[in-house]
Amino acid sequence: MIGECLHNTHLLGGKIVSVTTDGFICDIEDLENEILKLDPKLTILLRKYRDLRVQLSGDPEALELKTEIKGLLS
Repeated sequence: MIGECLHNTHLLGGKIVSVTTDGFICDIEDLENEILKLDPKLTILLRKYRDLRVQLSGDPEALELKTEIKGLLS
């Protein structure tokens, strides 16, 4: 799913500055909803993960904002 999100972030014109096995840093606000506006063929894994989240926790949100800054240095 991370790879799909990275690709879609690129398609949305976002910049990615760091990637780990379970997350990444980018400059697009409300990324999950922006990705979901794209062609459903480009968001298959994100949508499946959201479906699983609903079944397991009742919450469909797949991406979690860990921190927020206003520039590279804050």
